[in-house]
Amino acid sequence: MTVIPGFNAVGEYLYVVDTSTLRICPYAPGHAVVFGHFQEKTPVLGANGIYTLSVPICPRTILGRIVKEAKENHGVEFLVGVETEFILLESVNPIVPANPHVWCDSMATATGTVVTKVIEEIAEALLDAGIDLHMYHSEATAGQYEIITGPLPPLEAADALVHTRETIYNIANKHGLRATLAPRLDSHSCGSSSHAHISIHGGSMADGIWAGGTYVAWGVDNREVPVRLCNATSPSSRNFEVKTVDGTANPYVALAGLLGAGMTGVQKGCEVQLKNCIGAKTAAQMSDEERSDMGITTRIPLSLDEARASLNEDLEMRGTLGDVVVDTFLSLNEIMEQEMGAGSEEEVLTRLVSTY
Repeated sequence: MTVIPGFNAVGEYLYVVDTSTLRICPYAPGHAVVFGHFQEKTPVLGANGIYTLSVPICPRTILGRIVKEAKENHGVEFLVGVETEFILLESVNPIVPANPHVWCDSMATATGTVVTKVIEEIAEALLDAGIDLHMYHSEATAGQYEIITGPLPPLEAADALVHTRETIYNIANKHGLRATLAPRLDSHSCGSSSHAHISIHGGSMADGIWAGGTYVAWGVDNREVPVRLCNATSPSSRNFEVKTVDGTANPYVALAGLLGAGMTGVQKGCEVQLKNCIGAKTAAQMSDEERSDMGITTRIPLSLDEARASLNEDLEMRGTLGDVVVDTFLSLNEIMEQEMGAGSEEEVLTRLVSTY
């Protein structure tokens, strides 16, 4: 048990359940799951000088607030669908994939195999729980599969994603396997992600490993940019695929940050300065001059230290999420890196797949 800055022994939070989120757990007869939010046990003085029960660092409260503000202030609503990639393992230490298939090999779902039973049972359990399952299939590296769900309003989408993850973990465990959403198990294969597809409705808004690359860029149906515009010619189905979210992310905080950043741009009347990244070259393959011509001038942080520093200095995001949320998140992230990153490379990887 590690207490991070921002938390102490004073005060108490209550967890208030939202009965409208109740879902059965078909993989565990007699059990169900329900979501809720944290609330102060007794009113506290808020930043605005008014007593409140609200807990500003509650992830579901943060996302709910941003969605509500977007609708009330701008008449904008969102739908979110998620691609959940994961790897099935026979062993965590050493890391041993449950099968050796690659690139959607048909034998990845061979009849009668344990992994096929796991995948089919996951699909059935999600449908029985009322999750909108679009598709499941094998993916690009050994033991890797993808579950595609959606679309739902952001808060409901995050709830459905957490339920989907729990379903994947539990059914894999039932069959003696370990499912992991760890971003990458080795440097020689594709990673796992939780790509978020976000569509925008209402208001006056304008319509190497395929993981998004490392440069801040966007493109139509380009899988090597962080933001991919899908179905660009179809007003009814176009959406933005954000490829920088993975299975280690808190989906409520991640969606709150993404939607909040977008709404900040709308409020300020910002225009997209980066050109549509098309053509055979990825941003990494372009020369400095070519990237400059496209407006691609910024690189995504390549380390956790860089990422934390970038968030710490981001006044817009602090204004969107709140200083207490950002500061608490940064403290937690730094402690987690210390705890998760101790030991040899093998120990760190084992700890990662055992946790996520």
